[in-house]
Parts: sequence; C-alpha cells; structure tokens
Amino acid sequence: YVFAAVLDVEANFLVLEAYNYTSITSVMLLDCFTIPCAMILSYVFLNCRYTWKHLAGIVICLSGLTCIVLNDYLSFNGNDDNNNTGENPLMGDILCLIGAALYASSNVLQERLVKFSNRHEYIGNLGLFGAIIAAIQFIIVDLSSMRKATYSLRIIFSMFGFIGCLFMMYINTSAFLQSSDTIVFNLSLLTSDVYAVIFTYFF
Repeated sequence: YVFAAVLDVEANFLVLEAYNYTSITSVMLLDCFTIPCAMILSYVFLNCRYTWKHLAGIVICLSGLTCIVLNDYLSFNGNDDNNNTGENPLMGDILCLIGAALYASSNVLQERLVKFSNRHEYIGNLGLFGAIIAAIQFIIVDLSSMRKATYSLRIIFSMFGFIGCLFMMYINTSAFLQSSDTIVFNLSLLTSDVYAVIFTYFF
C-alpha cells in the first residue's frame, strides 16, 4: 500500500509540474503514454495477452507521442514568438511522460489489489499513506512557494474543486477496476482530452 501511494503521489506531482513548462494540449496528449505502459505492465504482471492489432496500436500511439515531443522541442528551439508551448516544453514533456509511466504502474498495481484484496482497505490505505507522503513532500518542495502565493476565492474554489474531482475519480476507479481492467480504464480516460479542450476554450 505504501508503494502504491508513492507511485500515485509522484505521478500526480510530475504531471501537475509539467503544466508549469508546457501547454495543456501537450500534457493531455502525452498523458496517453499511460496506455502502452499499462499494456506492457499488464502483460508482465497480470498475464494479459495481446494480438498483433494491439501491438500495432502501441506503435501508432508511440509514433504520435514522438511527434508531439519533437514539435514542442523544435518550436521551443526555433524561438517562435507565437508558440503557446510554455517556458520549457521539452522539460514539461519529459515530466509528463515519466508521470504517465508512474500512473500506469499505479493503475496496474491498483487493479491487482482491488481484485485480489479488499477494495475499501485499499482506498483507505491509499488515502492514509498518500496524505502522509504528499504532506512530507509539500513541506520539502512547495511550502515556501505556497507562503508567497496570493489567494482569491476563485483560486480557493478551484483547489477544492480539483480535490473533489480527484476524490470522486479514485472512488470510481477502484470500483471500475474490480470488474474491468487497466487498459479499458485508460482508454476510457481518452474522453478527458475532449473535455479539456472544451473547458480550455471557455475558461
């Protein structure tokens, strides 16, 4: 449970940190790297087996991700004044890819735990150890920044909204993985890219 909490906390931290360096579009698309990582880990640890069609899908997915990273790298090095990739898109892309790999590891471990153990025990321990690990990391990494930050009602409500969304996601994820698998779960999350585009347009 401690290992699962470490994977989950660090995955969230790295992906959120990526937003400081690259665009939301790149983060949402690169986050799809979770799918091929989850397929490989499921093959090794959960004895899942795939056809050549699945393998072809992995190749296409990785090809697209490579194009995104190269595009961000070339846009940044080309000093394009009109690009909207962030202050260091390559760093952001790398952080997001590492975070996606950790998400995949967390999802595969979560699937194993909720199917062969008690789901409520898993959720309770993940929340407990995750809170402890996140609090320690916050004190070490982000405490000084939080003290310097200015807060408004909009920011506070946004933070609570983010926490509420994560809470609901973790509850529903554990229930979903009891009856399905990590691959279907991560494929289902592709719809979040559509919602991200919609919310980015309006907000």
